[in-house]
Amino acid sequence: MSLNYRGQNHRYRYFEGWYFKQHKDGRVLALIPGIAMERGGGKSAFLQAITDESSHLFSFPFTAFSRQGDQIRIGPNRFSPQGIDLDIREPELELRGSLRYGYLTPLRFPIMGPFAFLPRMECYHDILSMNHVLSGEVRYNGKPWNFRGGKGYLEKDRGRSFPRFYHWMQANDFGPRNVSVMAAVAHIPTFQFTGCIAALLCHKKIYTFTTYQRVRVEKNGNGILTLTQNRRRLELETAPGLALPLQAPREGALTRTIHEHASTKMALRFYENETLVFAGESA
Repeated sequence: MSLNYRGQNHRYRYFEGWYFKQHKDGRVLALIPGIAMERGGGKSAFLQAITDESSHLFSFPFTAFSRQGDQIRIGPNRFSPQGIDLDIREPELELRGSLRYGYLTPLRFPIMGPFAFLPRMECYHDILSMNHVLSGEVRYNGKPWNFRGGKGYLEKDRGRSFPRFYHWMQANDFGPRNVSVMAAVAHIPTFQFTGCIAALLCHKKIYTFTTYQRVRVEKNGNGILTLTQNRRRLELETAPGLALPLQAPREGALTRTIHEHASTKMALRFYENETLVFAGESA
């Protein structure tokens, strides 16, 4: 599995970023390395670091970004399907150490289906691993943070801009069970409709709920998302949490501020033919 960098074919109005999420014992560390190409041709690299209680954006010259095989680098920080190596030494955050990943669980097909191959889409989304086991340790502002036995999740976005409005949910910390879920509902300006993509890893199978598979969004609001498709029903409900500011792309530049929850408790219920297959809550 590769991180699949596409930026070499673009010069302006383009972004590409990867979302590496680590979770253990109710604490989250998420890293977003990426590149941004503005309308006027200016280019830069960036790294966002998000914990349960804070978010930080670090900007780099575009030359600090490089790709070697399946590994990308932002300055001294390295990211690959095998793990990450961090060396952030800034006044507001010190984050140093290495984490390693077990076997990744990618989807067999792109979550966007045929939309992944259409040109001029505002944003393309890929799920690179629904769930993987972590090992290693980082030092967070001088304090050790052990991730051994934790769980990881990996996705990416690329395109021109984040959707004008969207609702994104993700969790894979449902105790010892190998259960992971991701769901998003977003405005698709290319065709002027609201689209949905969702994936559920449950009992060693991956189920997808998507617009091109004729999913129905029964509920979407106040932290509740209910999807039905082919006699299956997925019910997700998140508890209120601390929404942290993140920088998101608009026409390739990181000029938009959004707010997301790094760690939010989620209740999940999955039915097939009206039979409850799984019910649980994330940490």
